[in-house]
Amino acid sequence: MELDATKTFLSPPLSDRERLPNGSGTSQSLTESGLSRRAGTRAERGKRLKGDPLVNGYSATRATGARIGLEPCPPRRAGTRDVVFTFITETLADSCRREFCFLADQALLALSRAEDRIGRIIVADAWRWAPGVALRSLRARGSGNAVGDRVTLVRPAQLRRRDPTAVPALQRSYWRYDSVLERHVRRSGMDSPAVVTFNPFVAAFCPMRWASGVTYFAQDDCAAYPPDAPWWPAYRKAYSVLRERGTRIICASDELAVRIADGGPAVVIPNGLNLEEWRQPSPAPTTFSGLIRPIVTYVGTIDERLDTGLVAKVADHPSIGSIALIGPCEDSVLEGKLRSIPKVALCGPMARRDLVGALLGSDACIIPHVVGGSLHGRGQQKLYEYLAAGKPVATTELPPVTGISERVISVCPEDFVGAVQAALDQPRQDERDRQQFVRSNSWETRHEHTIRVMLAEDTNWWTV
Repeated sequence: MELDATKTFLSPPLSDRERLPNGSGTSQSLTESGLSRRAGTRAERGKRLKGDPLVNGYSATRATGARIGLEPCPPRRAGTRDVVFTFITETLADSCRREFCFLADQALLALSRAEDRIGRIIVADAWRWAPGVALRSLRARGSGNAVGDRVTLVRPAQLRRRDPTAVPALQRSYWRYDSVLERHVRRSGMDSPAVVTFNPFVAAFCPMRWASGVTYFAQDDCAAYPPDAPWWPAYRKAYSVLRERGTRIICASDELAVRIADGGPAVVIPNGLNLEEWRQPSPAPTTFSGLIRPIVTYVGTIDERLDTGLVAKVADHPSIGSIALIGPCEDSVLEGKLRSIPKVALCGPMARRDLVGALLGSDACIIPHVVGGSLHGRGQQKLYEYLAAGKPVATTELPPVTGISERVISVCPEDFVGAVQAALDQPRQDERDRQQFVRSNSWETRHEHTIRVMLAEDTNWWTV
């Protein structure tokens, strides 16, 4: 059984577990604090979203071109293509909460701003558990959080909490998801819209007979991500279906293209940077005020990818003052292990403004990931952000991080401590060179290519 809801809100008040800490050590929901009070004033946050002000403190109404979902859909402008956009496991509210910093978020913003080529947009959240959606709907009544204008938000819901792992059951689930999408396409009066999805199950198992074309954007290798191990056979099946159908495939790295396209056509569009975030230096957050220099920083989810043995070895080196680990850690055992290492500071998640300031205030950055583990496009994303801050980087040998900059030192784990020392010994980067790197790797440049691939003819989409 499936349900769907096209609502007049982005996200209800969050549970305590979902809330982000503010600067005073208390918790605030999105409704109370916008994207985060630490992100600056509402006007400042609007500037960082390229002049698109936020509505009701956190809605992405102007940033995404969203509209109230139950209002009549405006007609498509001549010469434009309507689009259906789906996340992999996330929602539009998640994009808002993280300030549109991920690859999928920026792709959606690029589509909403391409008014000369893109008409109306349906944004579909990933499957959600129906009782949870209903409860959040009740809590959000009267909040006036708009979703409307050019973007219609669709929130499919089902009685399952998670996707089934068996391929036949998974296919049936996404046939139902497809019916939800088709119903809203027909309701909006869209004629053969293009589909852009970050979910391989949507791309492979939804029939989409109502669509003019499907583009799958791979930011990670889902078939190698340890927490998704029960679904690995299903992901491999989905990749096979995509290749057999000739679905348009965009990958965040060459290695991903090899794994997913397996020799077939694919377009590589790497991660990018938000020009506004990195144009003006931000002050370091108060979290950094007590750290001893030199400060070596890591950004990302603190999980099994992090080689704690390497972190301990780096901390043991006398030339290291502090190791700042920025990001959420939901593994209490891992957190305890890291807290026991001298010089290591677990800084927790940060708002974008604080994160930029933290990287600019660091002396070097590191990616001490386990070699041979799963492949993550977000590992590449953090590398671009390190370089946008003008910092030298020491990393273990990971395919997505090679060949991006001479300031990246990629070594085997045995040589990692020496690589960190070599990174600290590098001279300070000239500010003009830093700004040039940011301009050359902007999201605008990246997703202009995404739109060209999506709109290209079937016969030559991989050559545009």
